[in-house]
Amino acid sequence: GEPIIYHGMTRTTKIKFEAVVRTIDAFAFVVSPYPVVLSLEVHTSLQQQHIMAVLMRNIFREKLLMLTDDEFEAIAAAHASGPS
Repeated sequence: GEPIIYHGMTRTTKIKFEAVVRTIDAFAFVVSPYPVVLSLEVHTSLQQQHIMAVLMRNIFREKLLMLTDDEFEAIAAAHASGPS
């Protein structure tokens, strides 16, 4: 199945993850020159997480910041060592 977004124990409607990502892509990058930061609270299987990652890569394309492993490790190390 497709990843679904919903907030448990509320009266909100479930919505497909892909629909949300497409909406973000269509509107979030239009008004501001600043980056959009998405914070995802994911409670799903690795298979569903993979589907979510593929959807974001395919939909956001060049709008998505992609780091190499080396770049990610350098940033993580800089944050771990604290302010300079």
